[in-house]
Amino acid sequence: MLDYGEFVPEALATSSDATLFALGSKLDLSPVVETQYYGEEGCVEMVLDGHHAHVETYSFVKLLYSEMGHGDEVYFVKEQIYEANLAFFFRKNTPWKYKFDQGIRRLVEAGLVHKWYDDIMDGLRRKHSKEYSQSESAEKPLTLAHLQGPFLIYAVGQLLSAFIFLFEYFSSKQQPDS
Repeated sequence: MLDYGEFVPEALATSSDATLFALGSKLDLSPVVETQYYGEEGCVEMVLDGHHAHVETYSFVKLLYSEMGHGDEVYFVKEQIYEANLAFFFRKNTPWKYKFDQGIRRLVEAGLVHKWYDDIMDGLRRKHSKEYSQSESAEKPLTLAHLQGPFLIYAVGQLLSAFIFLFEYFSSKQQPDS
């Protein structure tokens, strides 16, 4: 793991769970070197040598290895030891903090954050998949088959309205005028 002050090494080393404690005793911390890939090259090199695993959040590691061109050479374990969340820090009494909270909450509740995440990860999968071909991603024009449903609903609506009109017409003929 990259040694950037994360709580994970200490938490693993002091864990009462035997498996997590064993993992913590085997954890090597790689020094942070300011380079192109966030200083993670040391960790990536140890993984590619075949004697280490990289402990980091799933999404970050997947993006990192894919960007470095090693996405097809490693296996990504989706299960995580702990769930990582992104946090934004503002000064106390910042006037826009509440608007920011409201906007983020709306994006999460609407499902947009999850959709964007899925789009990014799906795009990575497609980009690095050997079976993926350019023709699958090409946009296709709408055809009559795509519009069959709306036309069917339109036709059913027209028939239903005609039956209702005829029913009202014959109902009014049978009633005597007052």
